[in-house]
Amino acid sequence: MIDSADEPAAARLRENGLPQLVDLLYLAAQPNPEQRQALFASVPRPGVGFASIGDLPSPRLASLMRQIEDRSLDCPELHGTLSPEQAIEGFRHQGQYAPQHWCILRDQDRDAGVLLLAPHPQTSCWELMYMGILPAWRGLGLGRELIAEALRRTLRGGAERLLLSVDARNQPARALYAQAGFSQFARRGLHAWMAKQDSAARDREASTTTSRI
Repeated sequence: MIDSADEPAAARLRENGLPQLVDLLYLAAQPNPEQRQALFASVPRPGVGFASIGDLPSPRLASLMRQIEDRSLDCPELHGTLSPEQAIEGFRHQGQYAPQHWCILRDQDRDAGVLLLAPHPQTSCWELMYMGILPAWRGLGLGRELIAEALRRTLRGGAERLLLSVDARNQPARALYAQAGFSQFARRGLHAWMAKQDSAARDREASTTTSRI
């Protein structure tokens, strides 16, 4: 992970087999007193609520994350790289693990989305590690419900700012975050060697060789 403006470093990584997979924007929201008052005065719309995921491991959470990945615009190059179980384990070690703030969004008594938050007490920030809406519930305004709940929990937890990262190409998510008061404070490129890409390259080479025989 490097600063997106550091082209010399990016070139060295590419030359050594680590292409850039995604450009990430790092965003922060720090609600002012008026915004805080509006957040605390608001409540989820009728039929919408949040339920704790409970103890890990959670097959329910893993199943929801698998569904959320379908047609997601965030980091499609990384889809399938980690299993939901591996991703969950990574999130568990990110920041301060707070299982009460790992939530399932419920709409009309059905699972519709996921929200995973992590406090960072040493910095007076919380992190929105993961949020997503199941395909059947997209376009219904539930993303705004997730963000509002994340901000309310952050403020109630005594933190001042909520941080997150988003794929720079994900325009719908960026617009949603901008409406919620998030602004960019950093931009970084993720470079990595991907085994499946290397395997695909070998397959293409083998196919070309065979066609020449």
